[in-house]
Amino acid sequence: MIINIRKSRMAMGATVLAAMAAGTAKAHDTWLLPDRFEIVPNQTVTLQLTSGMAFPELESGPKRERV
Repeated sequence: MIINIRKSRMAMGATVLAAMAAGTAKAHDTWLLPDRFEIVPNQTVTLQLTSGMAFPELESGPKRERV
């Protein structure tokens, strides 16, 4: 019983810390954007990995070392 209470408190503490950390993170959306939205079978489509705040505008791509 004591072990279960201790595990519950540790889990609650970890959850609270994770929620606090997530609230302070400043992230941008990242998405794949195709060069065209209509294709025919066997046609090649190029996808661009981009991120920013104004989907679907191509604001910036991720840094090479992060990919």
